[in-house]
Amino acid sequence: MSRTIGAGKPRASEPVWVEVVDGVRLPRRLAGHPALELCNTLANCSEPQAAFDYLADFESLCVWATREGLLDATLAAATRRAMAADSVAAARELERVRAFRVALWRTLVDPTPEDRRVVSGQVEKAARVLQLRLEPSARFTFPADLGARLPLLAAAWSAAGLLVSPERERVRRCAGIDCGWLFLDTTGRRRWCMMASCGNRAKARRFAERRLGTGS
Repeated sequence: MSRTIGAGKPRASEPVWVEVVDGVRLPRRLAGHPALELCNTLANCSEPQAAFDYLADFESLCVWATREGLLDATLAAATRRAMAADSVAAARELERVRAFRVALWRTLVDPTPEDRRVVSGQVEKAARVLQLRLEPSARFTFPADLGARLPLLAAAWSAAGLLVSPERERVRRCAGIDCGWLFLDTTGRRRWCMMASCGNRAKARRFAERRLGTGS
């Protein structure tokens, strides 16, 4: 979805595809999986150089990861505070997240060996530091001392879960022109990221084309 929206503080009236979380503007959740939601933080991911990036800074990344359930709020807040004091590390990890995001999008849409290498490399790093917690219920967690690496590793492990699951075959790309957003098609009939945006634009475009064709 091609969107010319600027970074900064939330507006009084946001577009339908935007939601504000903890003062940060993020794309609305619509993909059905955190890994796809990560891809959708870059509007028009198929053309990264012309795309709008919702992950404007490390704070935006932490807010997004918390929203997706990849980080708990307490750990995310601690990570944000630590990275506020180390802007170089925060910027470095943010760029790694962005590179992983593009490689993941391509892996899901039209992969190259290099994309697979980038994705698998981050998944392997995540697997090496995962810990199994048995109490109060069995689950995998990441050590709290990973610092700036934590959001990327959590996102990579989530992506691994999608890539090896049957849901992988349900991943679809929005049919909207210049969109590129991904989602899980659980019905076999979904075409649009949002009917209220790309779907309505397509309807308006077809209507205009019909009017031109009839000369009315």
